[in-house]
Amino acid sequence: KKGNTKMRKASFSVEKVSSNTDAHNTREHSPKYLLGCEEDNQNVYIKYYDYDEFQTLAENRYVEVNNQKMQQKQKDSMFEEALISLEKHHTEKDIENLFKDLNKKFTGHTLINLAIHRDEGHFEKDGIEYYPTKHILQKDDGNWYILDEDDTEILQSLQDKDFKPKNEDFKIKVNIEDFKKVYNYHAHAVFSRFDLELGKSA
Repeated sequence: KKGNTKMRKASFSVEKVSSNTDAHNTREHSPKYLLGCEEDNQNVYIKYYDYDEFQTLAENRYVEVNNQKMQQKQKDSMFEEALISLEKHHTEKDIENLFKDLNKKFTGHTLINLAIHRDEGHFEKDGIEYYPTKHILQKDDGNWYILDEDDTEILQSLQDKDFKPKNEDFKIKVNIEDFKKVYNYHAHAVFSRFDLELGKSA
């Protein structure tokens, strides 16, 4: 609600690494829904291992410890991605320490690469939330536009989670300076459960 500030609930959700993971995390493919970073709070990307390099190290270590080759199933599930919610003050050191703690408690959890995104979120104005590409859009001319409140068909369609308005649906030009940016700080941590020291997975 307008005027209220609530603390975000912490989350750590794990999913499979996809073909789009690195392009998204490095911002090689820059999504249209980005807000831009604050000057003193930029995105971070750190690469600890190359995928192929780690895979080779893991397979060799597995043979060394277990006297047999690693199963294909284990090779196929070598890498996972954790999406972790953050507060503004969190840094890469906090994530590195988190994974050190996970390693101590469960073994494995080796960081492969890490991205901290500080350029995503939504806008707020007059107690209303505007999510980029869903309620507000920056067009090629550099200006921001919102949906026409009189276009009931479009507004009703927004109730459908999978509905995405088209560029031409955003008709009302607005001054983005009148909107407050609300950032969704988070990290994408690509990791492996394989423990190189122990030669097995967590």
